[in-house]
Amino acid sequence: MEKVENLETLTTTQAPSQETSVPDAEPVQDWQEAKKLWGIAWDIHWIGLGAAFSVLAIASVAALVRSGKRRGFGRKPFVVAINSLLLAK
Repeated sequence: MEKVENLETLTTTQAPSQETSVPDAEPVQDWQEAKKLWGIAWDIHWIGLGAAFSVLAIASVAALVRSGKRRGFGRKPFVVAINSLLLAK
């Protein structure tokens, strides 16, 4: 490695000038363009996710109703806790 003997020959970069406008916190999506790009797949996407969460909620309610009829102390609190959390989510 070469040793720099004269520090005056080194160049430094100047700080860029600061802009006066305030930048956005996050980029904003162009939803109209996205819907055109996705087409029918967008409808399938949001309807499918809504249906999946509905099925999850119904299954959680069914498990909570059945948990009162089950026997066994060790398993019941966990089933109730997990299904309650799934239903609350």
